[in-house]
Amino acid sequence: TRYKHRGVTNKRKVILLTCRVHPGETPSSHTLRGFIDWLTSDDPHAVALRLHVTFVIVPMLNPDGCFHGNYRTDSLGTDLNRAWENPTEFEPTLLAVRSLAKTYAEDSTVELDFYIDCHAHTTSKASFLFVNPPEESDSAEAWERVAALPRLVDLNCEGSALGFSLAACKFCSDPSKSGSARHALRDLLLKRGASKAMCYTLEMSFYSPPNAQKTWTATTSNEASYEAFGRAMGDSFADYYGLRSDAAYPRQRAVMTRVERARKNGGVDPESSRKKNGGGSGSFAF
Repeated sequence: TRYKHRGVTNKRKVILLTCRVHPGETPSSHTLRGFIDWLTSDDPHAVALRLHVTFVIVPMLNPDGCFHGNYRTDSLGTDLNRAWENPTEFEPTLLAVRSLAKTYAEDSTVELDFYIDCHAHTTSKASFLFVNPPEESDSAEAWERVAALPRLVDLNCEGSALGFSLAACKFCSDPSKSGSARHALRDLLLKRGASKAMCYTLEMSFYSPPNAQKTWTATTSNEASYEAFGRAMGDSFADYYGLRSDAAYPRQRAVMTRVERARKNGGVDPESSRKKNGGGSGSFAF
C-alpha cells in the first residue's frame, strides 16, 4: 500500500524506533511495549497506521548490558550511546541499526520520516523529547514539521497522568553528544539523501508526575502509565498521517494544518514564531 500523505508523496512511510541502549532506563521498555501492543491491536487507528507505515523496531540495543545488570554500559564498559559515529565489531547492534537506516534511506520506494531513540531520565519530573533542529534552519515548514510530533504527543497526553511536558522539549545540537544515536544517524541519513528524516531522543521520566503535581507517587510512575504513554505516541503518529477524524480531534488537526500552511507558503510562514538563540540550539514558541 502506498499512502499519499496530504498530497505530498506516494512513497510508503517508514518509522525507525530503538530502545534500551542504556540498560538501566527501564521506563523506555515499558513505553515501547505499550506502543507495540497498541500497534499490533485491532484498534482502527492502529490498523490504518499499519496499512500506511512500516515500523522498524529494535527493542533492545544493549542486551548484554541488560543481562549483566549494568546501568549505562555494555559488557565491555562502553557507553554505546557515545559510539554511534564509528561503531566497531564490538558494537554489533549499532552497526546493524546504521545498516538498516542506510538501507531505508537509499530505497527510492520508501521515505524514512522518523527515527526515535527511547531513553529514560533520572532527574526530570516530566517526559520530553530532544529534537534535532532542521537542516533548513530558515524554513518555517521544516521547523513546523519537527515541532509537530512533540505538539501531538503533548495533546494526546493532556489531562492524564502521563507526565509529558511540551515546554521541557529541547531543540538541541549539542556537539558533546555527537556520538549519540540522534546526532549520528542524522548525519548518516543526510549523507544518504534522506534530508527530511526527523530524529529525536525520547526521554521518559522515572517520576512522571502530572504537571500540577510536585512529588512522585506510585500511581504516576508504573508500568501501566508508561504503557499508556506508548499508546498515546501511537495516536500521535496516526494524527501526523491524518488517520484520525479531524472532527473528533480538531486540535491535533490544527497542528498539521500549521505544517501544511507553511508548506503552501513556500516554507515561509508569516505566523511562525520561531526564534533563534546561540550555541547551535533553536527554541521554538509552541
